[in-house]
Amino acid sequence: MTGTTRPDPAAAPGWLELAPRSGWPAPVDRGLGRPILDSPLVRGAVWLRWTRHDGIRTLHHGAGLARGWVEEDVDGLDGWVALVEGRIVLGTGTGSGGGLPEPVVHAEAWQAGATSHAALAGRSATRF
Repeated sequence: MTGTTRPDPAAAPGWLELAPRSGWPAPVDRGLGRPILDSPLVRGAVWLRWTRHDGIRTLHHGAGLARGWVEEDVDGLDGWVALVEGRIVLGTGTGSGGGLPEPVVHAEAWQAGATSHAALAGRSATRF
């Protein structure tokens, strides 16, 4: 991806929850190289990308550890996925009836970033 990560609340689905299982390792535990600023401070957070892995962006509040991240092609999902505490962000299925929760996959990192922001912000429609 070129350009910066642009969180856009409209890009996030309206109802979010976290996958029941946790366990995807945090990016900082994977030797990703040197962090590079991907976007300026946005709503109190900063996005970083990494020199050894362009398919991961990490979301930090201040100088602390990553609170969430977006990753490309997680577990065979074709696109960008939002993760919080090692758990994939899920949305209600398609259609007005909702359906079973399924992973929210986006074409662009900034869209998955918006989902991460929405999940971490604890939108009123978000269940964890």
